[in-house]
Amino acid sequence: MKIREDEKRSHRMMLEQRLVLENEFERKRQAEKELLRNIEQLELQERALLQQRSRNELLDREIAVRRMKDDDMNRRLEVLKQKERVLKDKVQQKNDNYMIREVTTNDQIKLSTRIPTLPSFDGKNFEEWKLETVCMMRTGLYSDYAVSQAIRNSLKGDTRRILLTIKPSESAEELIAKMTENFGEVKSVERIVQEFYSAKQHETESCSAWGIRLEALFQQAVNKGEIEERKRDNKLKERFWRGLNSEQLKAATRVSYESSDSFEKLKRKTRLEEEENNQVNATGKTLVNQQSTDDRLKVLDEMLERLKTIEAQMSNMKKHNLEGKREYESYEATKSSDQERRQDRHTNGGLYYRGGYRRGRYPNRGQTRYHNQENESTAENKHSHLNEKSLSRQGTMEAKQN
Repeated sequence: MKIREDEKRSHRMMLEQRLVLENEFERKRQAEKELLRNIEQLELQERALLQQRSRNELLDREIAVRRMKDDDMNRRLEVLKQKERVLKDKVQQKNDNYMIREVTTNDQIKLSTRIPTLPSFDGKNFEEWKLETVCMMRTGLYSDYAVSQAIRNSLKGDTRRILLTIKPSESAEELIAKMTENFGEVKSVERIVQEFYSAKQHETESCSAWGIRLEALFQQAVNKGEIEERKRDNKLKERFWRGLNSEQLKAATRVSYESSDSFEKLKRKTRLEEEENNQVNATGKTLVNQQSTDDRLKVLDEMLERLKTIEAQMSNMKKHNLEGKREYESYEATKSSDQERRQDRHTNGGLYYRGGYRRGRYPNRGQTRYHNQENESTAENKHSHLNEKSLSRQGTMEAKQN
C-alpha cells in the first residue's frame, strides 16, 4: 500500500516535471520564434539599407557626372563668350575700317585726286586719329590711294617705323588695321567697365571736359558690348552727377539730377553753375589782390620815407666828419709848429753851456716832457671826442631805423 502511494506520488511528480519541461520548452520555442522574427526583420532592414545606400551611391555618381557636365558646359560657355567678344571686336573693327559707299549710275560725286591732310600721329591719342581717318574714308570724296598716302604722311617720329612692315600696295583699310594692332586699345573689357563706373572729375578739370571724358569711356564700353546703347542717357546722367568733384555743384544741380532731365540738360545746368561760381571766386580774388597791392604800396611809401631820413642823416654825418677832420688837421699843424719852435729854442740854448751838456739857464727846463704829454692828451681827447660824436650820431640813426 505504501509502495503504491509512493509510485503514485512519483508518477505525479514526474507528470508535473514533464509539464514544467513542456512549458519551458514551449516558452523557449516561442522565444526562438520571436528571435527568428526579429532576425528576419533586421535582415529586411539591412537589405533596405543596402538598397538605399546603393541608390544614394547611384545618385552621388549621377550628381558628380552632372557636375562634370555642368563644368564642361561652363567652360564651353566661357569659350563661346570669348569667341563672341573676339568676333564683336573684329566686326567693330571692320565697321570702323571699311569704307561704305554706294556707287550708282546717278552718282555725281567725283573723287578728288588731291592728297588730304590728317592730324599728325606720334603714338598718342590713337582713337582720335583713327576716328578722323575713318570719317575721311566714309565721305567717299577721296580715292583709296589718296587716303593711304594721307595716313602715311600723318605718321611722325618713331611711328613712321611701322611703314617698314607695310607693303606699298596695301589699302587704307589694311593700314588702319595694322595701326590698330600696334597702337589700339589693349585694355580688357572688365578694366574698361571698371574705369567707367569709378571715374571722377579731377580738381582742375572743367565740367565740359569731365563730360567729354565720361562719354568717351562709355563709348568704349558700348563698343566692347558690355553696356547697352539704350541705357546711354541714364548711365551718363548718373555717373556725371555722382562723379562731380564739387559738393556745391552737386547741391545746386540735385533737383535736375533727380528729375527727368536728360544728360545734356544736366550738363548745361552744371556748366552754368560752374561759370557763376568762377565769377564769384574771381571777384573775391580781385578784391584780395587789390587790398594786398594797397598794403604793399603803403609799405613802399614808409620805406621811401626811411630812406630819405637815412640820406639826410648820412649827409649830416659827412658834414660833421669833414668839420672834425679840418679841426684835427689844424690841430696837428699847430702841434707840429709848436714842436719846431721848442726844438729851435733847445738848440739855441745849448750854445751857452760848456761841453754842450745844456746845463745852467734853460727857459723850459723840466717842462718839455710835461708839455708833450699834455699836448698828446689834448689831441687824444679831441680825437676821442670826435669819435664819440660820430658814434652817437650813428647810434641815433640806427635807433631811428629800428
